[in-house]
Amino acid sequence: MGRARDRRPRARRAPGRRRSVRVCDGRGVARAPRDDPPGPPAGAQRRPPPRVRPGVPLPALPPRRGRARPRGDDPRGIPRGARVRRRERDLSAHGRGAGPERPPRRRLRPVAPGGARVAGARRAVRAHRPLPDDAGAGPRAALEPRRPGARRGARVSRIDDYRQVAPPGAVDIILKLADRVRGRRFLNVTGGRVGGGAAEILRAAVPILSELGVDTSWEITGGDPSYYATARALQAALEGAERVLSEEGLARWVEMNRVNAKKLALDADLVLVHDVQPASLVTHRTDGRWVWRCHFDCSAARPAAWSFFRQLADQYDAAVLSLPGFEGRLGIPMYVLQPSIDPLSEKNRALSTRELTDILTSLRVARDKPLLVQVGPFTPRYDPMGVVNAYRLVKRHHDVRLVLAGTADEESERVAIRDDLLQAAREDPDIVVLELPAEAHRQINALQRAATIVLQKSVRAGFELGPAEAMWKGKPVIGGYAGGLAQQIIPNVTGYTGYTVEGAAFRIRHLLNNPELIPRMGAAGREHVRRSFLITRHLTDFLALMIHLAR
Repeated sequence: MGRARDRRPRARRAPGRRRSVRVCDGRGVARAPRDDPPGPPAGAQRRPPPRVRPGVPLPALPPRRGRARPRGDDPRGIPRGARVRRRERDLSAHGRGAGPERPPRRRLRPVAPGGARVAGARRAVRAHRPLPDDAGAGPRAALEPRRPGARRGARVSRIDDYRQVAPPGAVDIILKLADRVRGRRFLNVTGGRVGGGAAEILRAAVPILSELGVDTSWEITGGDPSYYATARALQAALEGAERVLSEEGLARWVEMNRVNAKKLALDADLVLVHDVQPASLVTHRTDGRWVWRCHFDCSAARPAAWSFFRQLADQYDAAVLSLPGFEGRLGIPMYVLQPSIDPLSEKNRALSTRELTDILTSLRVARDKPLLVQVGPFTPRYDPMGVVNAYRLVKRHHDVRLVLAGTADEESERVAIRDDLLQAAREDPDIVVLELPAEAHRQINALQRAATIVLQKSVRAGFELGPAEAMWKGKPVIGGYAGGLAQQIIPNVTGYTGYTVEGAAFRIRHLLNNPELIPRMGAAGREHVRRSFLITRHLTDFLALMIHLAR
């Protein structure tokens, strides 16, 4: 009876499911089975970011296979990249700069060299009350957090500092949950105190919990070079990389953790063992509850590595993952706890204009044109050469500068990528390659705040918090679908996600051609992070989970 209504497009099978994972070389880019998927319906593109509320207590995650891929957002008609032997070909700079600028449309205003400011955006997503870290909030932008062990004075406690940035009532919920776990001891064990998502989270969470009267401690494991090398290789294999794991090396790793177990005070009501390096400590477990905390994506682990590691993982009482869709089956309850950022840390606190200028000057990064910034290691997983190729496509139409900031150790794969990036920088003065130490938090903070658009074109990653850090600073983010990127980036609201170099370049050009979108997306992204990815939400989920597991 009459014409049928248009149907919504069906969700399609996630690419790569039940298929082998192809690892790209230093100059190539791991390409998805097809181009960027079409965007959602037109009516859905203007929806505001959803309000995300944490559940208390967290439900258990039943074992399942496969990962649900969010609907795409890149438009139809983006050309496919040139391929050589089934990989994308690097684009040549040809020694030319940007082409002639097209005359801007009358309804648009030009892009400011330093990028648009969030505070001056019209129709921006606003918080319930002004946030101290907002641009233009004045010199009292953010309270400096007290370092652990600092003497208590007349100033408010550190947990109260977060009342100025967290959603209303978040701190009060944390105080009530902390009352329920007082008298119990919690222990975190990691492979180190520097670098990695676990270390960043614990550096903020442990002092806060201790201040709230929750007995929380943090221990680390250590060993000889063979111990560290085996732990790195095992984690890389669990992430899907091809690594050689010898029986002698694994036996040495287990033995060194036996020595660590004798040195560490593992007596606690609940012990959280983070990631791979200290994982075999569970064979020397005490009477408390033991939980394995996984911060990386192990859904595509190598069969041999997973077969070995599962024997250890099944000895825990539960596993806490950062991402849903875990394909490996465990015989223990599994939970999902997404990581977070500390808005008052050195990496995310507000910077004065003088601080920002001084840091950028020391890094030799000029702000005379729009900045495209990606922060991440120089590895195939972060696809830095794909970012260079996207920049070169954009450079034909807009005079922009690309900044790649990351680390590169002495592994041959990373050295090759670093050399390619340095060669590209020698050919084009608008490509800036910065090798930063692992704890260069102030430099990363300044680069993200100076950026016009932040890129995170990861082809495989865990729950990387780079997009959340950039969105907290009011920047739109263009990223891939890997790991937790699709969990953080709301398409057409806080940024864009896509698979290909051409898709990333298209979205960059779209924002530069429509500069009024930059502050609007930045403000929406900041509010999204404030409600979903601040440490206050993390502490709420963590305490609720501890209450559930320790009962």
